[in-house]
Amino acid sequence: MRVLLAEAQALVREGLKRVTLQILGTCEFVEATDREAALDVVIGASPCDAAWFDAALFALDEIAVLRRDQPRLLLLALVAHRNAAASMR
Repeated sequence: MRVLLAEAQALVREGLKRVTLQILGTCEFVEATDREAALDVVIGASPCDAAWFDAALFALDEIAVLRRDQPRLLLLALVAHRNAAASMR
């Protein structure tokens, strides 16, 4: 499985790698630290099977376009809230 990690923070990307490897065993990881790099990977010649991404990188309409144009791509959004109650919704 080829997995995109689209997140600016290296520590977060490393944590996502560890979690993903614990779940799946083996993966090929592609890293992107900003929106443009993530889009280059997603629409590139070697598509990913899944993408962990910082939800702040994309507008909701862009995520909808990704879902429409890449229906086989599993999108996993990372969302941070200062208010713990808001993150539980």
